[in-house]
Amino acid sequence: MPFLQQAPTMVSNYTSRIGNYIEMTYKATFFIGVLLTIIIIFVWAGSIEDGDINAISMYFVVFLLPGIFLTMANTFYIRYLSKLPNKTLKVFLSLLPVSILAILSLKQKLTVPFIDGNLSFIVKVMAIALGTTNIIWIISLFQNNQAKSNHKI
Repeated sequence: MPFLQQAPTMVSNYTSRIGNYIEMTYKATFFIGVLLTIIIIFVWAGSIEDGDINAISMYFVVFLLPGIFLTMANTFYIRYLSKLPNKTLKVFLSLLPVSILAILSLKQKLTVPFIDGNLSFIVKVMAIALGTTNIIWIISLFQNNQAKSNHKI
């Protein structure tokens, strides 16, 4: 029975050790965002164009660079947010650009005068990719705080 008495402390030690490795760096945020952008562009363009490789590659040519720029801007934004002391404010502000992109994605035609083309595709792709990236960052934020509080006990 001594093993059962030690079980709660063993579990808390294990979770705090895992918590030290969960910390999401800015490089990981950027990498996850770019990877999700590439995957979503490929899958969505493939479903729109019925698997035509030439059309899918054109989607990559046109939309990959803006996607990488938006992911980079999101990474810098998250880096700025991580310096804020309040967790609730961090969560709210990290979901703000995603909600703006989600609202913009509801428009069927999103055109900018000096860009010839419809930007609704990239807005929808980036709303999904950055939303997923920011939710992963929020989860790691709460897990790090939980692991730090478990480590102090």
